[in-house]
Amino acid sequence: MKKRMILFVLSLALIIGMLSAGNAYAWFSTLEGGSAVANNVQSGKVIYSFGSTDFIAASGEIFPEQRLMSSTLTLINSSNVPTKLRARISYTVGSESGYWTSNEGCPLQVSLSTGWSVSGDYLVYSGNVPPSVNLIEQMWISGENTDDSIAGQNFTVLVHFDAEQSQYKDNWG
Repeated sequence: MKKRMILFVLSLALIIGMLSAGNAYAWFSTLEGGSAVANNVQSGKVIYSFGSTDFIAASGEIFPEQRLMSSTLTLINSSNVPTKLRARISYTVGSESGYWTSNEGCPLQVSLSTGWSVSGDYLVYSGNVPPSVNLIEQMWISGENTDDSIAGQNFTVLVHFDAEQSQYKDNWG
């Protein structure tokens, strides 16, 4: 009798935890190491997918000032509730790695779309997210902030998005 009760309580707690987590939070990431993979994520009422974009230099050599994307990185919001959105762009160029927050002194250069602001290591979209939102207009390696030591080194970019229902998130901090 005790074993059945314990199993029932544990099962109930697991089900409630999965349901409440699924209604409040969704995350996903893509574009790592030069590959462009379209992700579709749904968690409760939060539904996002990537628009199409490709890294131009998915394989082969990358040169300073070379455009790395064929088009703007766009996120499609198919949620049926208002949501908040933030993103984090991490990079590794040779032995240097970090999060992109500014073009000043950074080997990764990014041209952001309007509506985004920097908060710590994150880019935060102001207001509720429309059905389609642009994040990155263009990306390239800085000739000014790099030197010959990165020749032949690996280059990795990871774009990570967090989305949450607005009613559960007043601001990202």
